[in-house]
Amino acid sequence: MEIAELLERIEKLEAIVGSQATHIKDLESKLAKYEKQDSSNSNQPPSTDRFKKNQSLRKQSRNKSGGQNGHKGTTRLQTKNPDEIIQCHPEKCSNCETDLVFVKGKVSSVRQEFDVELPEPKVVEYQQIEKICPVCSSKNKGDFPKQIRAPVQIGNNTRALTTYLHVSHKIPFNRTKEVIADLLGLEISEGTVENFLEKAFEETKQIHSEIMQKLKTCKYINSDETGIRVEKKNYQLWTWCNEFYSYYAADKRRSTAVIEENLGTDYQGIIIHDCHAAQNNTKAGSHQQCLVHFDRPLKYVIQEENCYWSQSFYHFSLSARKVRDQVWQESFNAIARSKIIKAFHEALDKIMEAPPNQKEGMKLYKRVLKHRDSILTFMEHPDVPADNNGAERAIRNAKIRQKVSGCFRNQEAAQRYAVILSWLETAKKQGLSALEASKAIFFGQMKLI
Repeated sequence: MEIAELLERIEKLEAIVGSQATHIKDLESKLAKYEKQDSSNSNQPPSTDRFKKNQSLRKQSRNKSGGQNGHKGTTRLQTKNPDEIIQCHPEKCSNCETDLVFVKGKVSSVRQEFDVELPEPKVVEYQQIEKICPVCSSKNKGDFPKQIRAPVQIGNNTRALTTYLHVSHKIPFNRTKEVIADLLGLEISEGTVENFLEKAFEETKQIHSEIMQKLKTCKYINSDETGIRVEKKNYQLWTWCNEFYSYYAADKRRSTAVIEENLGTDYQGIIIHDCHAAQNNTKAGSHQQCLVHFDRPLKYVIQEENCYWSQSFYHFSLSARKVRDQVWQESFNAIARSKIIKAFHEALDKIMEAPPNQKEGMKLYKRVLKHRDSILTFMEHPDVPADNNGAERAIRNAKIRQKVSGCFRNQEAAQRYAVILSWLETAKKQGLSALEASKAIFFGQMKLI
């Protein structure tokens, strides 16, 4: 009886082991795909790569690294108006040791050192003067400047520097106050930093709206979003930008509603984005899919499935980007340009007539088929990018800040950061440094080109 029970139990265990083996094999096959994918052949971020060397999508150049032949080098030039001149006199003759102290000499060569003096706080005292009228004996007091509101306060330059450090360089509250204390000799609290940022937020609200209005008059806009942490919860930092303006918004949602609340539904230009559903649903004159977002998964499918369709579309996409720049050169014939662009549309139709047999290749094929009308939009314009790299670079601010400073304390802080950053990044694109842009906030000198 015991032997029969043991045999039955063994049979059941063997069945369980067999079932588990099948399940493990299935999981291993699924996991194998992700082990072979990294940021070089998929759209996952580089931070998720493990022990893998990134492979650039650029073709390797035959040139050596460094400056190339014909490259015009730059060097720091001497100024004609130095702040201080120190003359280096020889004290005695190096040959016969004759004293040369009173011998007149001439300048034979000049060297200059560029450096800065460490700043010290400048304290300005405003004295309210009281005068008695000689006619009616009334007391009259002078008015303090409008910005002087307390017996002791921090000036606008320090406010600007604090904002610059915290927003532009992502330095957290405690380290910001330490930098101000070490650099300027001014002790401020984290609450004071918060007050400065709140003041900057109030001052930049209006220009934040103006930036979006300016963007909507532009021919194209890059758009993207990325995850941020707010009060230990997942939020999104959105951006709409181009080479002239940058607009940011923080929101808990990753939906079309956020786009409509910020960009609106009346944009008539070209919106450039990845394949995220909310971005695809953006109401705009036309769309351009980011072709780089196709390049990486195409590379994976080519490597793993040897997919002919993927190879064809990948090389077609690269050729389209290269040819677009050529056909829009000033000397290029307009009729020939139209024929070439038409030929590329026909070539894409031809490629789409032969779908792949491979699983991953078919996924990409269906994506291209779905967004066929927004693959070659850029070819019709000389200045519209075929990729979303502008927004990718803009949104990187969020990831750098998260690594340096961690999550936002609350939703208000996240939106405040987005509004101030919109002005600072826009100002940089219009020729101001981030520090100059920070000073403009507190001195009322913000304006857009």
